[in-house]
Amino acid sequence: MLVLTRRPGEMVRLYTSDDVIEIYLNDCNHHHAKIGFVAPDSVDIVREEIDDQVAESSEIRS
Repeated sequence: MLVLTRRPGEMVRLYTSDDVIEIYLNDCNHHHAKIGFVAPDSVDIVREEIDDQVAESSEIRS
């Protein structure tokens, strides 16, 4: 795992074989960080808890 320190307004770029994904740190305080993403439409960006719910829900239905 790569761990970076960023200040509000700073950004990290992820270069894929197809395009570039930009991740912005918009704001932060002691307990929360607001993160913005700029990515191609082909990239799904999903919060972990939502992804886990979907996976759990599809396991129950099987």
